[in-house]
Amino acid sequence: MSVGVPQPGQVVRVRSRQYLGEEVVLPPNPADQTLVRLSCLDDDAQGQELEALWEKEVDARVVSDEAWRAVGNKGLDEPRLFAAWLTTPSAGTALDRPSALPVAVAGGPGWWQTARIDPGRAVWGGEVAADRLTGRLKPGR
Repeated sequence: MSVGVPQPGQVVRVRSRQYLGEEVVLPPNPADQTLVRLSCLDDDAQGQELEALWEKEVDARVVSDEAWRAVGNKGLDEPRLFAAWLTTPSAGTALDRPSALPVAVAGGPGWWQTARIDPGRAVWGGEVAADRLTGRLKPGR
C-alpha cells in the first residue's frame, strides 16, 4: 500500500517508473480512493500519462526531498562534457549509420589511443569514446 497522497508537481514512483504529479482528485467519500493523474519522467516513456487510484498501488511513494538533495550533492557533469555527449552521434544502430558495420578490434594495452577510424563509416563507442571525450580512462594492465 502507498504512503502519503502526492501533491501536483511532486515526483512519485509508481509501477517501477518515475512520474510527475499533474492532478490529484480527492475522494468524495472517505471510503473511496484518491485518483492521481501522472506524466512519466523516464526517458523511454517520457510524457506518457497514467491515471491511478493512489491507495490501491502496491509500490507507490512520493520521491523525497532527500533523494533530490543526494542528486544535487553528487554534482553534474562539466558543461563541456555534457555538450559533447549531447551533440555526439550515437554509435551504432543500422538506422543511425546504415553504412557502419560493427567491428570488434583488439590489440595491446592502449591500442585505441593511436588507432584511427573513418568518421564517415564508424564511431568510437563505450570506454574508448569516454576516454577520447574526457581523457580520464585508465586502462587496466
